[in-house]
Amino acid sequence: GQAIVLRARWAPPRSYLTSRPKHYRLPAVWDSYMYSIRKQSPTRVVEGLTGSLGAKVCVDAVGVPETTLHCLQAARRNARVVLLGNPTDAVTLPKNLISQIMRREAEILGTWNSEYSAAGQDDDWHHAIAAMASGTINVKPLVTHRVRLRDAFDTLKMMRDGKEFYSKVLIYPES
Repeated sequence: GQAIVLRARWAPPRSYLTSRPKHYRLPAVWDSYMYSIRKQSPTRVVEGLTGSLGAKVCVDAVGVPETTLHCLQAARRNARVVLLGNPTDAVTLPKNLISQIMRREAEILGTWNSEYSAAGQDDDWHHAIAAMASGTINVKPLVTHRVRLRDAFDTLKMMRDGKEFYSKVLIYPES
């Protein structure tokens, strides 16, 4: 999800909205409109921001059933819904949601998170590295923790238990 927001900044749409299912994972660096799905209905937030039209592009980068349903519900007429997050469980689509998607003639697209070519330079990894090298995409704000290898176990427990905010954690050797 964080990479989607960074990509949106690189070639921005008119506006974008990101949801965050976990309150402690809120990256302070995002300037998009961010809201908590625990406090607000994503569909209502999108309707409010678009005058009840819905979103042109919805990306589910999480893959939990709840976020997939939110993406489908928020889609406007002729929208594209992109399923990027690896599914964590089965998603059951209610009859009225299927009917809504059909009436709105929305496209549902699946995508893998990246393409890599060992033989060439024309793949997602090379484009991302070039964007980082040129400063087009700044990933430094994503790194919230830098820890020594000897402290890694405690840091991994902190992440598992959700004791504090983290985004990306770099573990480095002692030397």
